[in-house]
Amino acid sequence: MTSSNHFAYIIAGGGAAGLSLALHLLRILSPEQRILIVDKDNKKTNDRTWCFWLKAEPPYKDILSYTWQKIRFHGTENFYKEYDLKEYQYHMLRGIDFYQFAKSTLCADPRVQLEISAVKDITEESGTPVVHTDKGTFSADWVFDSTFLINQFNPEKRAIHLLMQHFRGWVLTTGKPVFDPSAVTMFDFRTAQNDAMRFIYILPFTTTHALVEYTLFSDRLLDSIEYDTGLNQYLHEQLHLSDSDYQIEEVEDGIIPMTDYPFQRKLGNRILATGTKGGVVKPSTGYAFLRIQKDSESIARSLKEHGHPWHYFT
Repeated sequence: MTSSNHFAYIIAGGGAAGLSLALHLLRILSPEQRILIVDKDNKKTNDRTWCFWLKAEPPYKDILSYTWQKIRFHGTENFYKEYDLKEYQYHMLRGIDFYQFAKSTLCADPRVQLEISAVKDITEESGTPVVHTDKGTFSADWVFDSTFLINQFNPEKRAIHLLMQHFRGWVLTTGKPVFDPSAVTMFDFRTAQNDAMRFIYILPFTTTHALVEYTLFSDRLLDSIEYDTGLNQYLHEQLHLSDSDYQIEEVEDGIIPMTDYPFQRKLGNRILATGTKGGVVKPSTGYAFLRIQKDSESIARSLKEHGHPWHYFT
């Protein structure tokens, strides 16, 4: 392994967990140290939307898209309730805005290298972690792995509870005002349940522009057409929109494991799992963004104060 292929830190996966950790590590990086970020996707589209609750000043406040002070609920039996969040606020961050901010910040530093390549394997050779990619092999003092693949997740009997939160969201523009931008619709259960927990989640930007998501908590994923059918039915039956009344600007899909499965943090002597792979997602709700920020800060602080990333996980 040549010195040019050795780094202080390698981050496998350049999504929220990987880029957040890289930003935190940049603050403790010495002049001679380098970071390598490996991801198969260049992240040029808006494939995610993250939201979080907070009392204090939010992270990345300059790139937040929207903030709300109220949330609402619709039940199946004419139940409706709206809540003022009081000291809390509900913040939204678009994936593409975070990707662009993080990559521009990181790539402006000559100590950071971004490799667009698939991670094939991560091993340890004579005590040194090695990342094998489509474009070469790289070693590091420490490797942080967030390359979680839901179709390879097999908890077997180690998890007492296991559901999937899965959804499809459409960013819509409508020809007439149907949304109330003053409040997030957290749960709208006015959709057929069909033996699973199904609801609509709406992030309203204006009266004619919103993200509308069809979301389920179940142990079985749907065929692609079923998500579209659920969204169409809601738009037609509850918002009274015909197909010609709205235009789909963006589509996002997600699958989040909701489980008490004991995700392993330590994947090797010098390999740490992060993000969903490290169990950072809150298992009761699927929220992860703020937890990722706290996790990343803890890893960087442990490395700075103790010379290893484990201190705050043991």
